[in-house]
Amino acid sequence: MTEAPIEIDAAVMFFVMITIAFFVFMAVWGVARNSASLRDMTEVKARLTTMETSSVDVSNRLGALETQVSHLPTAEHVHRIDVQLEGVKTVVQTTAKQIDRMYDHMMSARAPSPSDGTS
Repeated sequence: MTEAPIEIDAAVMFFVMITIAFFVFMAVWGVARNSASLRDMTEVKARLTTMETSSVDVSNRLGALETQVSHLPTAEHVHRIDVQLEGVKTVVQTTAKQIDRMYDHMMSARAPSPSDGTS
C-alpha cells in the first residue's frame, strides 16, 4: 500500500496563499472601517452648504458694517473737536466772568443809597 504523500510544497503554497488573503482582507476591512460612509458624506455636505450660506450672510453684514463705520470720526477728528471745545469753554468762561462783573456793577449802581431817604 503505497499512498501518495502530500507534497509539502503544495501545502506551504496553500498556507502562504491563505495568509496573504487573510492580511489583504484585514487591510481592506481596516480601511473600510475607518472610511466615511455615504451617509456621513451627505451630512458633511449639508453642513458645508449651511456654513457657506452663513459665510455669505456674515460677509454681507460685514460689508454693511464697514460702510457704516467709515462715516464715523477717527481718533484724530475727535481730538481736534476736543481741542476746539476747550477753546470754546475758555471763551464761555471768560464771557461769563465779564457778564458777572457787569451785573455786579449795574446792581451796585442801582442800589439805593442811604441818603435818598426812601425806605
